Amino acid sequence: AVEVKADGTSSILRFKINGYDMTSGLTDVYFSKPENDGSFLLTLDRTYIADRKNYNETAYLLFRANGSQGAALTYTVETSLSQNIENPNSLVYRMCSGGDLKAVKTGNLVVLNGNQSGVTLDLLLDIGK
Repeated sequence: AVEVKADGTSSILRFKINGYDMTSGLTDVYFSKPENDGSFLLTLDRTYIADRKNYNETAYLLFRANGSQGAALTYTVETSLSQNIENPNSLVYRMCSGGDLKAVKTGNLVVLNGNQSGVTLDLLLDIGK
């Protein structure tokens, strides 16, 4: 697993899109310090080769805390993407183009999974708190 830890406590435990392990293409991962309400920003830098071209993209995932549901904290996840060459076939592009996502935090783990815009997403984060 990619264990780039910006604050010494956060890491990506699993990141799959349509069953494909995305962690191997990640070059940099940054977690912001959580806000008082639990909101945080995750940035993912990724490189890959397709059609004999080198692609670089950075995904920004803002986990905006919505409040608690029982023992779990829920998030609305706002996404945006920057690419050196626009590639709408990128799985990360497709993940980011379907609108806001939903995530749930229980204990120190944040789970973002489900289907949206023809993409099956499975992201598991350890945010250490």
